[in-house]
Amino acid sequence: MRVPVIGLLSVFAALALAGSCAQAAPAARGMPKLACSAKAVGAPANTTLVSVKALLAPVAHCRFEGFVNAAGPGSAKVRFVLAAPQQWSGRFLFTAPAAVAFRAASVVAEAAAQPLRYGFAVASTDTDTHAAAMATQALAKRYYGRETFNRYVTGCSAGGDGVLTLAQTNPEDFDGYVAGGGDYGSASNVAAIARRVNQVPDAGIAPDEFIRIQAALMARYDGADSAVDGLIWNGRVIRLDGADRKAMAFLSDAQWETLKLIAAPVRDAGGAVTAPGFWLTNPKLFADSLTGPDLAPTGDVAGGAAAGRLDPGALGALGTSGHKLVHWTGAADPVVSPELVLGYADGAWKSFGSQTWGFYRAFVIPGLAHCQGGEGAPTDAADKALEAAVAWVETGLPPEALNLSAAGAGQPSRTFRVCPWPQRSVFTGGARNSKRLDVNDARNWVCKS
Repeated sequence: MRVPVIGLLSVFAALALAGSCAQAAPAARGMPKLACSAKAVGAPANTTLVSVKALLAPVAHCRFEGFVNAAGPGSAKVRFVLAAPQQWSGRFLFTAPAAVAFRAASVVAEAAAQPLRYGFAVASTDTDTHAAAMATQALAKRYYGRETFNRYVTGCSAGGDGVLTLAQTNPEDFDGYVAGGGDYGSASNVAAIARRVNQVPDAGIAPDEFIRIQAALMARYDGADSAVDGLIWNGRVIRLDGADRKAMAFLSDAQWETLKLIAAPVRDAGGAVTAPGFWLTNPKLFADSLTGPDLAPTGDVAGGAAAGRLDPGALGALGTSGHKLVHWTGAADPVVSPELVLGYADGAWKSFGSQTWGFYRAFVIPGLAHCQGGEGAPTDAADKALEAAVAWVETGLPPEALNLSAAGAGQPSRTFRVCPWPQRSVFTGGARNSKRLDVNDARNWVCKS
């Protein structure tokens, strides 16, 4: 039976209702068994509670703040926060940090607000996701009087890197892992581009020139991915060949070489690829991140933020545990190359073959920048990725596609069918669209191998 991935509120409400799906194992709803006080709940082993407060916004919940005690001399405390709603869905969500800065109140005000409204107990930390996850799960068990519940973790950028690392090293920590991109690998690309821009005269590309580059690439490649829709879904179709050079005659030779460097892989002294190049699906975004006038020179072009740590071959224990990993990234990400995510996905397929889809699926979101934003991009990718993980864990039905939508000021109404790698999303009308199908309607798109 196929169950489409629908709106966040709808799917969470449906999964919470007994009998809403014959194959579902709905999360059990619950109310706290203990009062919202440090005395009543108590601190789990090896933790210290510094604040316990009953709050009303965005919904009535109990907020616990504390830290995991330092492991030894020189070790740092691992701070955490847990927001536990009065009306609990029986689900626990941990938001992996995207940076080391930690503001306990922001967990509720920002990342946790929507999940908290949908009944998730939501937690986060400043550094060590594993240690904080164990502490906050123990708190949730005490507060709700439940030993088991469905546990999820989500994060993007450095947070996505943390989720992937945790899936490899601690696959029993959560039932569903949701990793957005990852803050890894592309540091060497940025370093190489910075060196060129700072050392080669007139090699920088100005924002208005990136706009012209975008127009030239869109004119040639918009229809190369089966649809003329103002988006280049797959950056691999872009060649940067003689025809592109002719269309970009406004660039100097030095600028053209910079553009090629942006798209090129970084190699070590022996010629081996250490990091893939960026996709040029929306090069206007590079004006701020790669070739701007304030780009600092750097000489380090080797390795990356998580070099040697992210290994899809290490997902074997996750696969045998029965737990799931949904991995997503933006096709227009100007910070982390989409090729890094596809490389991770290809590595999983190389290691586990067709068994990969039993526990891991990767999605490249058209138009999406780094975690959010981007021209014409879906606005609900992170929510739908979490949704897919919840449905997969609690019904056993894997995401055959992410059905996303774009909404907001200045953005046309559109739905997207984003297929799991290595499948691709194909518009049934084709680039010529002789049947005049609506390219903005996900129902006119299919997944093909």
